Amino acid sequence: GAILSTRVGRTDIGMNLSTRGVYSAEERKAERLLRANVEIRDLARKLHLKQRHAQFVIEMYKRVFDVREATDVKEGNEVKMRKDFIGPSVEALIGACFYWAAKKTQVARSIKDISAKLTNITHRELKTAIKRILKHKHYVLGPMKVAFKVTQPSQIVKRKAHQLKLSDNIGHEAAKIAEAVMLTGCMEGKPPDTIAGACLLIALEGHEGVKINSELLQAAFDAKRKTLEGRAREIKASGISDYRAALKILASKPKKK
Repeated sequence: GAILSTRVGRTDIGMNLSTRGVYSAEERKAERLLRANVEIRDLARKLHLKQRHAQFVIEMYKRVFDVREATDVKEGNEVKMRKDFIGPSVEALIGACFYWAAKKTQVARSIKDISAKLTNITHRELKTAIKRILKHKHYVLGPMKVAFKVTQPSQIVKRKAHQLKLSDNIGHEAAKIAEAVMLTGCMEGKPPDTIAGACLLIALEGHEGVKINSELLQAAFDAKRKTLEGRAREIKASGISDYRAALKILASKPKKK
């Protein structure tokens, strides 16, 4: 790989590359990972995703990177996985990680969206990388389950309701409305924070005596009240008009065997 420029200075392994002039295998490895992380944060901005999504991708790509860079792979499954991850380019694998991170956190970006921001790979290369990540989802995506869950609207709204000092009952109702919204897919592709805020507004309609300050609401969900009210109208128009309607939809959900 190319040698790290002097403007970077120190790597995460704590050695000053600009003054030593000797580069070990570990230093070159750290350099490659550092460059990938910079590319990830840049792509997050281009895709209009939050930095938390960039952090998800950094964690996912680090797992892929460790397999690609491994030199002592001996077991069958590890050999196959390394072969699968060495094939696609770094850029394609980063794009694939973004595809899955966005999809799993309800802010899906299409293959077309992502490939349009990646200049050195083809649409086909990105699709191949996406399939490789899926093939080894237990290794790449499995450890991210808890992190992804925190970004679910139902989890967000329960946490925010507590922060806004609303009753547990209101938080519970809003969470169930959010679960029904995600089950129907009526808000697919919308930011989870705005879905959560809209569900809270719907839940509050069943509690006439409870009011919430607009500034606090907007700060909690990082969106204008007008935006949240618009989302709430869309949700109600889809048939989820209140807590009871949400429960009916959830009751119709096929049970896991």
